[in-house]
Amino acid sequence: MSTDFSLSKKVSARDLFGGQLEKFGVRELIGPETNERIRALSDGCDCLMVYLTDDGFVSFLSRNGPNTPDKILVAIAETFETEIFSEHQPQFWGFNTQEEWDAGIKELHDRHQREFYAVEQDAARLQPENKDRLEEIRAFYEDLVREASAKARRATRKMTFRKRDRSHKALDFKNVEVRDE
Repeated sequence: MSTDFSLSKKVSARDLFGGQLEKFGVRELIGPETNERIRALSDGCDCLMVYLTDDGFVSFLSRNGPNTPDKILVAIAETFETEIFSEHQPQFWGFNTQEEWDAGIKELHDRHQREFYAVEQDAARLQPENKDRLEEIRAFYEDLVREASAKARRATRKMTFRKRDRSHKALDFKNVEVRDE
C-alpha cells in the first residue's frame, strides 16, 4: 500500500536534494528504483520516494509499504515552508475543502453517467468503431466506483506535517547507499 503527497509550494529537485534537509538527518537514498526522475529521501529508518517533473520540480512524493516517513515530511515542510497534503485530502486534488471535492466527484460522476446512458439510447454509439470509447467510459466508471468505495471505507486523516510526533522503526534497506552531496 502506498500514499502519495503533494506540496503546496513549488520546490525544485536542486533545492530538495541540495543538503538543506541534512540538519534533520535526511539524505538522498540511491537504490535500484531511483533514477533522474525518481529519487528517494531517507532518515536512516524510513524512505520517501520523490517523483520529479521534466523541468526538475517535485511532482509528488510517495510512501510505499510499511514506511512511516513523517520525519522526512516534517523536514520538507519546515525547510521549505510548505504544507504537505496526502491523496486523502481535497487539497491534493486541487480542491480547497472536502465539500468542493465531494461536489467535483459528484459532477464528474454525473457527467459520466449521462455519457454512459446516452450510449444505450443511441444505437449508433454501439457500433464497432466506438468500442474503444465505450471501454474507456466503462473503465473510468469502474475506477470511480472503486475509489468512492475506498473513500467510504477509510477515514480521512489530515496529514499536514508541521511537528515531529512519531517514533521511527528501523527498516532494512538492501542494495542502497546514502549520497552525501
